[in-house]
Amino acid sequence: MKGIVLIAVGEQNYIYWAYNQAMSIKFYSDVKIQLITEKRLYSKLDKLQRSHFDHITYLEEEEVYDIKQVRYKTIKKLNPGRVKIEMYDKLIYDETIYLDVDGITIKDIKPLFDLCDKDYHAQYQGKGGYQDKPWGDMIWAKPDIVFDHFQLPKDTIIPFINSSFQYIKKGKLCDKLYERAKFNLKNCIPIKDLYYQWGGVIPDELVMNVTFAQLGIDPTLKIKPKPLYFSKFSSPAMANSKVQETFFGLGYRGDRKLNHYTFRRWYNEEINMISKTHGRNIEYKIDRLFQTKFVLSK
Repeated sequence: MKGIVLIAVGEQNYIYWAYNQAMSIKFYSDVKIQLITEKRLYSKLDKLQRSHFDHITYLEEEEVYDIKQVRYKTIKKLNPGRVKIEMYDKLIYDETIYLDVDGITIKDIKPLFDLCDKDYHAQYQGKGGYQDKPWGDMIWAKPDIVFDHFQLPKDTIIPFINSSFQYIKKGKLCDKLYERAKFNLKNCIPIKDLYYQWGGVIPDELVMNVTFAQLGIDPTLKIKPKPLYFSKFSSPAMANSKVQETFFGLGYRGDRKLNHYTFRRWYNEEINMISKTHGRNIEYKIDRLFQTKFVLSK
């Protein structure tokens, strides 16, 4: 069985991101969707909103948050990077396309399954070695720190991904990949030594990149263009028709200021159009959703 998996944890807005993403997927594709989330978040959706998800997987609190006791107070820190790495054990489909919820799908996504010819793919950003400084496509840590901490041979080339899109086929390769990734996450570079943090926790992309290099896995999906289109704040989005012709979805990285207003407007127009097919106007506009987004920091 093939299907899509979405993850919504942490702030309440993430379940609304997930709803908009699922609604766009279902508008263009007849495909199953698994939602991995928290019960308290799923309870915020009404009957119509819930109807866009086919399978619900609830996470326990300790699977979502790093929890520690400080004197008489319990401290919880959201750890979405860990959730994304540990999701493999919870996937219910034999072949899964994972999509970040902070985006929308703009055409039938099912043909993308057929374009994936290996057991694992992700949105490829580039690659780098020990001498390549700085790593423009992998911002999380500096090369010398990564190589020294993980004791990588100096001739190692590390693939860089954007984990907003991942294709995962259950089997020996992904069993090994995610088992090693979980080990690397537990034994990762200290937070204080990262160049960028992701909300104060280890970013899953850093862990996955290193794991690819250690296991000799090439995550590249050899199609052009990449599955997801990302705009830049400094320039308007490409023409909608051109993007829809060549990409499967839109991705909204970082916070509001990293996404040009024309790109944000496109999101609202698309979701409003789809919402009207359900007898509603857009309920969750993108600028509202950006207000509590989990973003990187130095």
